[in-house]
Amino acid sequence: MLMSDEIKIKLSHIYLEIARSHLYCSVRSRSIEELINDEEFLHDKSTFILGLASVSTLYSYLAIESFVNYNLYKLWEHSRNTKKSIDEINQENLSLKAIPIYQKFFNKYGKYDDFSEIRKSNLMELKERIKVLCKEFKYPLIHESAPELWRDFTNLLESTRHFFVHPNPEGKEFHKFAKSVIQDVSVFTKYPTIAANLIAHFYQSAKAEIPKYLTENEIYFIKELVVLK
Repeated sequence: MLMSDEIKIKLSHIYLEIARSHLYCSVRSRSIEELINDEEFLHDKSTFILGLASVSTLYSYLAIESFVNYNLYKLWEHSRNTKKSIDEINQENLSLKAIPIYQKFFNKYGKYDDFSEIRKSNLMELKERIKVLCKEFKYPLIHESAPELWRDFTNLLESTRHFFVHPNPEGKEFHKFAKSVIQDVSVFTKYPTIAANLIAHFYQSAKAEIPKYLTENEIYFIKELVVLK
């Protein structure tokens, strides 16, 4: 969640809803007769499906990224505030030598005055940020406790990076991926589910209630898509 002076923005919440917003909508297009007689329809249909797949894939990734970054920021902020408070206490009582919570985290990342500078460290990759969060909160590491979920998450990262963010139109792998999506649109449900399950891991580890948005849309959904061509 990102907060300003006036509003609260639930990024991971809305990103996940966007990722699955078109799952159950209806599609309105031209008449069947027009489509059958249109030789270009096959290409339009393939582009249309791949476009929807990109929405599910990219926003599933963004839901995880925003969730992890927010919690990492709160950890960074807490480690700095705690360190400052403990230093003041120790200064008043030199024999106390109190140790702040998240001391190890502060030693590695809390010394950065700007949170964005953390990305210059070994936390450039999202996978590493997830591991650090789990370790600091003493939650089970996902790649150890839920290896299948971790593999699915890794596949989501690869699909996002290699096929949608940095696609190579001439590459055989891209066309192989595009064909697999067009023939099997399970990606529409698969990736949002992976994102929801990964985020839920943190709630379950904290023995907290699972938010409703992880299983169903609460803010909006797309009722109808109109195919213009």
